[in-house]
Amino acid sequence: MKVYCDSSTKAACYVIEGQSPVFVLYNHQVTVNEGEYLAVISALTDALRRKRTSIELFTDSQLVVSQVNGRWKCNHEHLRVLRDKVRQLTQNQVITIGWIPREENLAGRLLG
Repeated sequence: MKVYCDSSTKAACYVIEGQSPVFVLYNHQVTVNEGEYLAVISALTDALRRKRTSIELFTDSQLVVSQVNGRWKCNHEHLRVLRDKVRQLTQNQVITIGWIPREENLAGRLLG
């Protein structure tokens, strides 16, 4: 199953393949990178709640993909907490997190 996610500083959008898009409004303004992590966490949480265990998640955030996959260091504590939450959600699951250009990111196009 494919999942697409994206974020702004005010809201996130994710699309689980075959489902309607989901928009999540943040109750406070977040940084771009926090928003990207929160979008991934929301999408994974929902997909796992639906008992989906084989997931290909796509985001246009190279930072999130590279930090979660261990290719880049995570130097900010507030992002480390979010990175670790993503890693916790993917533990013991068949989940890949990959980068996709914004133009090809269905959630990004919907978020505008």
